[in-house]
This record gives sequence, structure tokens and C-alpha cells, in this order.
Amino acid sequence: MKAVKNYKFWFCTGSQDLYGDECLKNVARHSRIIVEELAQHYADRKCIVGWQIDNELNCQIGEFFSEADSAAFRVFLKEKYGTLNKLNEAWGTVFWNQTYTDWSQIYL
Repeated sequence: MKAVKNYKFWFCTGSQDLYGDECLKNVARHSRIIVEELAQHYADRKCIVGWQIDNELNCQIGEFFSEADSAAFRVFLKEKYGTLNKLNEAWGTVFWNQTYTDWSQIYL
């Protein structure tokens, strides 16, 4: 896993939130357009009762965690799960194709 600088924040590859200030300016406007288009397109479909717009609420970077914090988190995870296989199974990482193969890939 490689860290990359994107605007004001550092992200690890595999992050699903790679954006900066410029993108955020238009997020609400584009989201509204997409939701309205989807609602119009699927309005008469009886089999659709709703849909989820975002499943990762509050996952944006709002806190700073140092490398030491991530290292301590890894120690906690090793003690809790014992193996990466057990961690991957518990976290369901295969679903997003983000299965961890090394403890150093896990960040806060």
C-alpha cells in the first residue's frame, strides 16, 4: 500500500475518498442532479422501495492519526484477531477487494 498526497491530505491507495477542496465545491450540486435523475428514472418501479446514496458516512478525514497511532492500532488488531485471515473474515474485506496481506497495510 502506497501513501499518496492529494490536495491537503495523505491517503493510502485503496481509499475510496480521494478528493480535495476543488471537488468538494461541486459535490452537493452533482449529488442532487444524480439523485433527481435516478428518482425520475425509477419512480414507477414497484420493486424499488429505496436506495442508499452513501454507505460510508463520516469516513472523511476529520482527525489526524500519526504513524505511531496506526502502529498501536495494528498491535491491538493482532491481539484481537491473531491472523490477517481472521481479520479479513471479520471485516469482510473481500467484498471491496481490499483483503489485507500484510499488517502494515492497515491504517487508522
